[in-house]
Amino acid sequence: MKPILVFIIYIIGFMIFYQTMSYINMDEKILFFLQPNPAKAKNVKPIKQKEGDILTPKDAKKPLKLTKQEIGRNAWALLHSMASAYPNDPTEEDKQNMINFLKGLAHNFPCKICGKHFVKLLEDNPIKCDNREELVNYICDIHNSVNKFLKKEIFDCKKAFDVWGGDCGCSV
Repeated sequence: MKPILVFIIYIIGFMIFYQTMSYINMDEKILFFLQPNPAKAKNVKPIKQKEGDILTPKDAKKPLKLTKQEIGRNAWALLHSMASAYPNDPTEEDKQNMINFLKGLAHNFPCKICGKHFVKLLEDNPIKCDNREELVNYICDIHNSVNKFLKKEIFDCKKAFDVWGGDCGCSV
């Protein structure tokens, strides 16, 4: 073969390899090559997800655009905001809608491990939504349960409405 043809084949191969690897997180790229074969290795612990890791559903062609941590932070922001905007005197329909939303979110959470933990958290801590203050404190309490589990700082629930409450800016 002529050297120029070998060089072109080498460049094309490198481009294909680089393109394939660009879909994988850098930590995964390194670990992909350094990981022992799980079929041969005994007592190999699964790699724990770190800050900045991207979730990839099993049947997905591409990973999610947000990290597990970004999804969690955004979900908590939504939950705290919903609790702060919840009616002071909710109807039975309001209460049932909130219960259905929380349970539905837990069962459909993008990170299946977090979702299972959230389902269990809701089972162990029945949803309290008889009024706004009760729901604000409930969401803060379950958020603090997760923070404690993750060894993060505990939030002062007395400040929850000050942080998350207020007008959304829509004129209704």
